[in-house]
Amino acid sequence: MARVIPLLLCALLACACATDNDVPPMSERYAPDSWTYEGRPSTYERFMRAVREPILRRPGDLDGFRRRLRMLFFAGFHRAYAVRVDELEDGSARVRIVSVTGFGPRPRHIGQEESFALSADAMRQLDEAIRASRLASLPARAFDHVCIDGAFLYFELADAQGSHLISRHNCDLSRELEDLVWRLDGLRRTVDWNLADYRVGPFLRAGE
Repeated sequence: MARVIPLLLCALLACACATDNDVPPMSERYAPDSWTYEGRPSTYERFMRAVREPILRRPGDLDGFRRRLRMLFFAGFHRAYAVRVDELEDGSARVRIVSVTGFGPRPRHIGQEESFALSADAMRQLDEAIRASRLASLPARAFDHVCIDGAFLYFELADAQGSHLISRHNCDLSRELEDLVWRLDGLRRTVDWNLADYRVGPFLRAGE
């Protein structure tokens, strides 16, 4: 028994360390320095840390993957949620969807979470939406309209060409970006977040 207890303690400590490693140190950023304000983490970074998401922008973050895509939907009066799709080198794909507790720009903890494998057909449809959106060639920020409800969407794409992060107001989405939003939102299975109740994009697809 005396020998079992130390072994159990070591196992518990190993698990704790593995969990801590899910969130990188503050010196490693989720977004470029241009996204910080007076050295403080960006809204995007605060949410990524709250939901224990990996960084995608470093060269090594693509090891084992063909492409990684992430979307964060953040609105002042709604719980934020994020969708990440990892396409592996063997062509398979996995999805992680997570929401946070609390509202506004100060996320607290993970609220709901789900992970699952994505079918080849669903990945094909998502690939078509990514290509149509021209996500990798869009400017990082383009706020052309005044959005009363103040919702933001963040998209991050990491592939062999590098990592590209953009943010948009919900009323500044092109038709193609809006299609990508609905495609990603449609992957949800158990996370309770009805995007159809929210005004997204200038085309208000939810009302059609």
